[in-house]
Parts: sequence; structure tokens; C-alpha cells
Amino acid sequence: MSDWFALDPITTSNLISIVQLIVVFGGFWISIKNLKSVKVNLSNAKESLNNNLQNNQVQLTNQVLAQGRELQFKFAEVFIPDGENEEKQEHFIRMLISYYASSFELQQILPLPENYNKLFKADIRASMKNETVSKIWGQVKLNYSKEFNSFINNELPV
Repeated sequence: MSDWFALDPITTSNLISIVQLIVVFGGFWISIKNLKSVKVNLSNAKESLNNNLQNNQVQLTNQVLAQGRELQFKFAEVFIPDGENEEKQEHFIRMLISYYASSFELQQILPLPENYNKLFKADIRASMKNETVSKIWGQVKLNYSKEFNSFINNELPV
């Protein structure tokens, strides 16, 4: 039984081996910590790139929409005579519906605060109560996305 607890003297080579093992395990530990840090940094970079992409999409879409509105106003000035108020009114209502649809689609890319959504819904609701707007909506609704139609029909019953 006493042989089990007998320890041979520790030699210098044994000590060097133990120190080498400690250094190797310490290196592994530091490498694991660095890899975890790299993973977090990559995740943050990915999130930042996604946010930048969304912002660029929104800016580009907004620019296209603004240019489209300018073209529509110019069209009305050039092609609709001054005496044709009813035709100008219809053209304006179509532009208004396009604005609502564009704003809705922008919100699908970059969600806006709930306060804005409440105002947006109230604005559309108020406009759709107008008989002329409702009539024109009925004529043009198939030109817009299924999602926008569903939004108008389900969330804002007209």
C-alpha cells in the first residue's frame, strides 16, 4: 500500500514539461477568447451593414418617389388644361393614392414608430371616406401590391 503514495523526485525535465503544458493550455484559452471576440465583432459588422443597406434602400426609394411625384405634377401642368378641374382633381387623387402606397411600401423596408403608423392610418382613413377618393381607389387598386390592398381592406375598411 505504501507504494501507491510513493512519489519519485520531480526532475527538471518534468518541471519543464509541466510549464510547457500550462503555457499551451493558456494559449488555447487566449485563442478561444479571441475567437469569441472576433465572432461578436463580425456579428456587429453584419448588423451595421444590414442597417446601412436598409438606409440606402430607403433613400433611393424616397428619391425615386420624389422624382415620380415631380413628373406627375409636371404632367398635370402640361397635359391637363386649366379649365379641367375635375380631371386635375382625379389626377391629384391618383397621386395621393400612389403616395399612400409608396409610404406603405417604404414602411415594409424600414419600420417607422407606432405614432407615425397611427397618423398614417388616420390620414388614409380620412381620405378614403371621401366619395371621390373611394371611387378612384376602386378603379386603381389592382395596380398596387397585394399587401397594400390587404392593408386597405383589412386594417382600414372603407
